[in-house]
Amino acid sequence: RDVPKRKKVDRPAIAINHSATPFFYDEAHRRKALHIYSELSERFSDTVDFHYLPHTRHFNVISQNDVIYGEYFWQASRGRIEPIPFPRTVEELLNHYSMMSGVIGWRYHLQVTATLFGIERAFLGQRGGHKYGAFAREHKIPQIDFDKPTSEIIASSGRFVTSVIKANEE
Repeated sequence: RDVPKRKKVDRPAIAINHSATPFFYDEAHRRKALHIYSELSERFSDTVDFHYLPHTRHFNVISQNDVIYGEYFWQASRGRIEPIPFPRTVEELLNHYSMMSGVIGWRYHLQVTATLFGIERAFLGQRGGHKYGAFAREHKIPQIDFDKPTSEIIASSGRFVTSVIKANEE
């Protein structure tokens, strides 16, 4: 099996990835996403480490460059969401996953990889019949609808983070 064994951590770590196309092109979407994750990182700053976990680094398609997205989240959270440097190898990426207690985000690969590791996960994105929703339904992953009011999203996401903290204590 190529998936490394999960490492036990004293303090829960949650990886996020919100590299949805609207984030780059739609300023209102970007502001909303940054506000949601920044609020979570502030509310749980005493108990959880938040990381932006990149999956893609396109040089020609800037809207698909996770390295840039990580900087947005780091700045918006005033440094509470730490961008992980872009992994040089698949093994390095998998090692980052092995240290996570949970993941939340809009990235398909984030959800699939977390499922392989048995990591607590939540899909925060637009619900629907596309691959994200289908995968989430099939694997009973909590779905948090990005089209809901921000306060509802923060409350739902906060419940997810609380569940990750409790699972880490067991």
